[in-house]
Amino acid sequence: MSLESNPEIAKLKPFLALAKEYEGFFPVCTFYLKQFCSNKLMDLYKKHKSEGKDDPALKQTLNAWIGEIEQMKQKYGNSLLDKAENLKEIESFTLNVFIKADDDEREGRFTMETGRAFQACAKLFEVLNYLGVPSEESAQKSPYFLYIFFHKLNVSIEKYSMAKAIEISKKLKNPELYAQKPINKQDDSIL
Repeated sequence: MSLESNPEIAKLKPFLALAKEYEGFFPVCTFYLKQFCSNKLMDLYKKHKSEGKDDPALKQTLNAWIGEIEQMKQKYGNSLLDKAENLKEIESFTLNVFIKADDDEREGRFTMETGRAFQACAKLFEVLNYLGVPSEESAQKSPYFLYIFFHKLNVSIEKYSMAKAIEISKKLKNPELYAQKPINKQDDSIL
């Protein structure tokens, strides 16, 4: 199987695309997105190795991704040292994007950008969850009620975000099916 057709690597491509998109204005987020992908690829490499499979292309890709992370460490140095603070910054950014997208969608202003925002949030929430954010303690102290709300509903916030992205995509492809119906108000003068 070629590296390009590997389904495990295909799952990581949206994360890498998001990392590239954020590279210029949010390098800390880019760093953790790339680290997430490298960790997932490392897990896949270890799995292959334990099964007795030698995949030079996989090892080469893993080394290249780790090399990119090391270059970012050298380039951004101290700004990447405080992991807890960096993850709080990514969490805050993600929640703000989520809230804006959710408000827009609820008010009927759904665009391709709204869908992309939900999709980005889904990916970022997945990375944050993988990295242990939020902890139960921080979720309880969070000024954002979303974690508690979704936790009580037993719904994953990243799955909700992805479902919203898919729903918006469908609405944009076929808007007449989703047009809001006019509210049938009765004339009060009849009463």
